[in-house]
Amino acid sequence: MLSTDGNAWGIGFKGCSNLHVSKIEFRECAVYVAPLWQKTLTGVVFQDVVFTDSPQKALLLSNAGTDHQDFFFEDVLIQRCIFSAFKDHAFVLASWHSPSYDPAGPWSKRVTVRDSFFYDGNSDQAAGIVVNSATDILIENNFFTRLRGSGYWSVRTDRSVVRNNFVSLCRRITDSFTGHVDIYNKDTEFYGNIGYRNEGGFFEILGYSNTSIMKYSLSINDGEDLGSARAHDGAIMWASDYSGPGDDPKVAPNFIYMLNNLILSDLPHEMRYGFKGSPSSILFANNIFYAPHGVSTKVDTNDDTGLRTLENNMFVGPAAQGALTNLQQVFALSQNNTVVPDIDFAATLVTLKDYLENEVIADSSPSSTSQSIAQIRLRICSILGANDASGTPGAYTRAVAASSAITPVEFPGDSFPTHSNTMTADEASGSVGDFCSYAPHE
Repeated sequence: MLSTDGNAWGIGFKGCSNLHVSKIEFRECAVYVAPLWQKTLTGVVFQDVVFTDSPQKALLLSNAGTDHQDFFFEDVLIQRCIFSAFKDHAFVLASWHSPSYDPAGPWSKRVTVRDSFFYDGNSDQAAGIVVNSATDILIENNFFTRLRGSGYWSVRTDRSVVRNNFVSLCRRITDSFTGHVDIYNKDTEFYGNIGYRNEGGFFEILGYSNTSIMKYSLSINDGEDLGSARAHDGAIMWASDYSGPGDDPKVAPNFIYMLNNLILSDLPHEMRYGFKGSPSSILFANNIFYAPHGVSTKVDTNDDTGLRTLENNMFVGPAAQGALTNLQQVFALSQNNTVVPDIDFAATLVTLKDYLENEVIADSSPSSTSQSIAQIRLRICSILGANDASGTPGAYTRAVAASSAITPVEFPGDSFPTHSNTMTADEASGSVGDFCSYAPHE
């Protein structure tokens, strides 16, 4: 379906509960779904749909433009869809209401996006998925690359699970992270994700957001310095009290967990971590860090180390001791961390980057990238587990073996209660940094 007006919505569905759209291509045609008089629009499904060259948001589910502020959506499924060359965010679900944040609602419920491709955002702001004012969100097995923003961008959400996604080459002077928790979110859990060369970094958490978890994930060269005028340097973690453009007082995020991740970088600059506005109740545990150019931290002048714990992590490579020493400066408690300078991921990273650049993201249309997220993960773990040129175990095998002497920290731990009791989280009890031991949900 081709729109005749490059700036207008090509097609709109209003008041259509149990809407099922499948096996159609919208080319240069933005699609809009909205309630009409019902307060709830239920059962919106897009399966096997292609959105190409959209002049704005490719697919928008919103009550904006209606006469009421209490409309929302339930049971939304986006599955096996392709979004490419969009000039705004690819998929947006937004239940705007006044006041801008109201815990009592209305909130959209049960939103799932799975097995879909998002690539080539073509504007200053073109993220993959943006969800505003919703609960019980599942984002899984999606492929995101070359976006102008993050793969998943949450605002005012409760209970998001973001798992087994591949996120690469996200670019923008703000945001653009493997895992992005924007403002006013609760209970956001990322696990089993793969991040590669995202300009913003690996994990971002902003104001009024509580209980944000990144675990069992892999970061390769996230926080890449491209020389752009970023609001802040690309960072493995950026936790900030930014609370939106309005007049709300700034409140830093709390209850942040980075657990059992493998974080690798051979970028020609330090691996960065930033804290603004004194975020607290932060736990880094059971991770492996490889940063041959060291680690740098950036904090407010008024910042303190808060309730921050750096525990049972492994730092490897030639700059391991300095990396640990620098990161310890922004944590109140540091204990049981291990330094192994003779484990070097340099050769492994060469092979990983060659695979990702030439076989996964060189031309990332679904027709050329036939590998599923599970297949990409298996290939990465095969590369990580390979012996080196001399036939001896490679860096990853040796790091995991060395980490077996470390007793992993259980999640969440008595000293780090979650913000609410509504979230069910797996315990981080696998080997330290053992990304490949995690068994993804299919």
